[in-house]
Amino acid sequence: MAAVILLLPACGSTPPPEDAAEPTLTRQMFAKILRSIEESYIDAPDIGSLTLSALEAINEIDPLLTVDADEGTTLLIAEDDAVGRWDWPPGEAAEQWADHAAEVLSRARDRSPVLAESTQEEMFETVFGAMVGLLDRYSRYAGAEEATSNRESRQGFGGIGVTVGRHPLGIRVLSVSPDSPAQAAGLHVGDIVTAVDGKPVAGGTIRQAVRMLRGPVEKSVILTIRREGLDTPLDTTVGRTHIVPNTVFFRPRGDAAVIRITAFNDRTPKRVAEAISEARAALGDSMNGVVLDLRGNPGGLLEKAIEVADLFLHAGLISSTSGRHTLSYQRFEAEPGDINGGKAMVLLIDGATASAAEVLAAALQDQRRAVLIGASSFGKGSVQTVLDLPNGGELILTWARLIAPSGYTIHEAGVIPTVCTQGSEDPGALLRHVLLVEPATTLHNLSVRRRTKANDRAGKAHLGTICPWRPNEDGGIAEEAGLMLLRDADLYQSAIALSLPPAS
Repeated sequence: MAAVILLLPACGSTPPPEDAAEPTLTRQMFAKILRSIEESYIDAPDIGSLTLSALEAINEIDPLLTVDADEGTTLLIAEDDAVGRWDWPPGEAAEQWADHAAEVLSRARDRSPVLAESTQEEMFETVFGAMVGLLDRYSRYAGAEEATSNRESRQGFGGIGVTVGRHPLGIRVLSVSPDSPAQAAGLHVGDIVTAVDGKPVAGGTIRQAVRMLRGPVEKSVILTIRREGLDTPLDTTVGRTHIVPNTVFFRPRGDAAVIRITAFNDRTPKRVAEAISEARAALGDSMNGVVLDLRGNPGGLLEKAIEVADLFLHAGLISSTSGRHTLSYQRFEAEPGDINGGKAMVLLIDGATASAAEVLAAALQDQRRAVLIGASSFGKGSVQTVLDLPNGGELILTWARLIAPSGYTIHEAGVIPTVCTQGSEDPGALLRHVLLVEPATTLHNLSVRRRTKANDRAGKAHLGTICPWRPNEDGGIAEEAGLMLLRDADLYQSAIALSLPPAS
């Protein structure tokens, strides 16, 4: 099974051949999606019900077209007239239900001018959106255009190394990346790109302009530029290189390194290692520790979050997964070596810290490698596999649950910080209260988190009340508390000691 794992080693997608017959592609799409759900979805599916829900959704495209599925029969009705009747396939075989769906949709497009005039991708988005929407909130269908954007975020793309914004004449260059083809070609911040390979840019969207700039790395692009101080436009040839969006940002704060990770893609572990090197060069021997800021991080590639955790852990379990598919049972162990040399670490989380970011947070907390500060995380503790589809799109399918090193499932309850900053204004008073005055409360809360089982709805509801995120509160106190903790070795050791209470 070719797949990527979200929260994901990524792989490419092959678009359908241009001469692919429409009914054939429809049948291929249903077969691939139903087979994938049948084999990999975390819960055992009802293939028939999923197929029928997809067929019934064509009414959203043409209200005069109805699919009535009942008592072993699928009936197609156009303007109150029955125009087709099919018996359901015996059993739950994905291939047979794919044949069934393709036949119904082929007849529907023959009888409905509205459906016939819609693009095949519009039909796919409607029917597969309805089908996958019956699974869980994280499983979804992505069409070819969205899938291309998804892959570029995960794996990178062929680009010239600029960021751009709107301008009446085209697009304005907002930044030029160091050592990029754009810099080598002499592009400047403020340049106005009016045409790409001779095609005007004005009048289109930023997304359309960006797609014009991107392309195969072996193929250069010709930009027509208006530049302040030049009376006539300038044509310049710019090469393309493989660009992976940067998700890691370092800044010094006193004797501490603050490293913000906004998502996890193919480049994130390498950039974290580089950020640590930058911090050592900037701060020298006075560096007292690292603040990893995961607030607002929605996740990304699971394997890359595992690799980041491994940078800081000398040994032990990082995370494990379990699901219905045999390959969904995995354990990720740390290998020897700590890139931070054992220096103190604080990790900031909030209610928008999710998925792969929660894996990193749970691992460093449970292994007593970092003190978590902030608010309870989002609780997106499921793993998605991404499967390529015949139309160039993707099926994002939940296939496993994430389990923290101490044994609790992250899903629907998230990770609880050791130091909860919600409702506090004085970081010093907060640290003294949590760590010295009432450490028993922190121990109790973290112990309750570890005891709460995956199927304990009431327990999860209670966990949601322990340190809820309030987005409108000033988030600056979390970083200030972290910096203060790094400066006080005794307080830091008190916090680390609380990070992994007994489970019972």
